[in-house]
Amino acid sequence: MLLVAAVGNTNVALGLFEDRDLRHAWRLPVQDVNWGDSWPKGPAASCTARIDAIAAAGVHPAGLACFLDWAESFFHLTPLVAGRDLTIPLENRCSPPESVGVDRLLNAFAAHQLCSGDLIVVDFGTAISFSAVSKDGAFLGGAIAPGLKMSARALHQQTARLPEVLPVPASRVTGASTEAAIQSALTWGLPGLVDRLLEGLLAERPGPTRVLGTGGDLEWFLRRSRQPIEAHPNLTLEGLRLLSDAHGVAAR
Repeated sequence: MLLVAAVGNTNVALGLFEDRDLRHAWRLPVQDVNWGDSWPKGPAASCTARIDAIAAAGVHPAGLACFLDWAESFFHLTPLVAGRDLTIPLENRCSPPESVGVDRLLNAFAAHQLCSGDLIVVDFGTAISFSAVSKDGAFLGGAIAPGLKMSARALHQQTARLPEVLPVPASRVTGASTEAAIQSALTWGLPGLVDRLLEGLLAERPGPTRVLGTGGDLEWFLRRSRQPIEAHPNLTLEGLRLLSDAHGVAAR
C-alpha cells in the first residue's frame, strides 16, 4: 500500500492507496496533530503493516518536517517528497517557477492526468488558489485569494473590535448584527469572488474549459457558486499517487 500525505497550512490530508484505488482518506489539524497518538486511532490502523511506500508534499515546512520524521521512525521507510525527491513532470510557465506552491503543481498534474482539454483547478483550502492548465499539460498560473476561515480570522486580527466568527451560512445578505454581517460576507461575498475570478479566467482560455474543485472547504463553495465546478475532493492525494506511479514507487 502507498501512504500519501499533503501537509497544508491548516490540515494534513492523508490517503492510503492499494492497486491505485483510494481505500482511506482523512484529515488532521496540522497544528495540533500528535502523530504518536493519532495514527493508531485512525481509519488506516489495520493497514499499518501493509504500507510499503510513502509520498508527501507540503506548504507548511514545520508540519511537513514533523510528518517526515515520524513516518520514517514509525514505518521504517524513507518518505519521498514531491518537488524534492519526486520531480513533477509539468511545464511551469510562471516566473520564477520556484515561486509556485507544490500543492498547486500537484493539483495541476493530477488534473491533466485525469482529464483532457483546458482546465482550471480551484483549491478551497486555507487560501483559495486558482490554477490554469493548458490542454498540453502546462501550468499557466492563476489567482490566489484568502480562504473561508482565513478571511474570518483576518477581520478579527486586523481590527480592534470585530469578533472572530466561525463560518456559518447566512440566510440573508443584510446582517442585523456585526456577527451576522460577517457571516453574510463569508456566505455570499466569497463565493461571488470565486465566480468573478472564474469568469475572468475562463474568458482568457482559448476554448471550452473544465473547472475542477478540491480542498477542505469545497462543499461550502459548491453549494453557493454559480459556476459549474466538478468536485474532486482528493485531487492532491491523487496527484501524489500519480506522481509516485510515474516514478515507479507507487504501490501495485
